[in-house]
Amino acid sequence: MVPTVHLNVRYFELTGPEGARVDAWFGGGTDLTPTHPRPEDARHFHQALAAACAPFGTGFYARGKAWCDDYFANAHRGGERRGVGGIFYDHVRPGEGVAEHLDAAALHGLSAAVGTVLAAAYAPVVERRRDEPYGDAERALQLERRARYAEFNLLHDRGTLFGLRTHARIDSVLMSLPPVAAWASSGAHAPGSAGARLTAMLGVRDWLAAGAGDEVLA
Repeated sequence: MVPTVHLNVRYFELTGPEGARVDAWFGGGTDLTPTHPRPEDARHFHQALAAACAPFGTGFYARGKAWCDDYFANAHRGGERRGVGGIFYDHVRPGEGVAEHLDAAALHGLSAAVGTVLAAAYAPVVERRRDEPYGDAERALQLERRARYAEFNLLHDRGTLFGLRTHARIDSVLMSLPPVAAWASSGAHAPGSAGARLTAMLGVRDWLAAGAGDEVLA
C-alpha cells in the first residue's frame, strides 16, 4: 500500500585534455508512483517539494513539476503518467534555463534541498500506509503498476538507456526494476474500481490546490 518513490541528484563536470573544466551542470529530481488512489499522499508530497524549492525562487517548483510531468510518461501508452509526478531538472547551469536566477552556490543548495527532501515528503506517507491491510485485488493492482514502471525504465528512462549504450554493468543498470511485475491481458478497469480511480488520479494536475484529486474518490 506504500507508493514507490524515486530520487536522485547529480553534478557533472567535463574537463579538457589538460584537465581544465570546460563545462559543468546539475540535474536530479524526485517523483511519487502510487499503486492505489490516495490523492492526499500526492498533495502532501508536492507540498513538501514546493516548500523545499521555495527558498530558491517561487518559479522553480512549477517549472520543475512541468518538466517532471512531461518526462515521466509512457509515450507508447498515449502519454500515460508513471505516477503523480514531482520535480525534475537536467543539464541545468547557473544562470540558465530554470536556474536563470541562481548562481552556482544557490544551485548547489537547491540540489541539496531536493536530495534531502524525502524525510518531509515521503516518510509521513510511508507511516500512513505501511500497516494498511491488503488482499489479492490490491496486490494485483500493485503488480500492474510495477509493470508500467518497468516499461518506463526500459523504454524511456535516460539513465537506463545511457547505461545500456555505454556497456555499463547490466545488473547495476537494471537494479531499479521491480523484482515482480504483471501484465494483465486487458488494461481496462471496471468503472469505479480502484484501478480506474488510480488511472484517473495519474493525470497532470495542480497538486497544491486544496482537494486536488479528491474527485477520484467519489
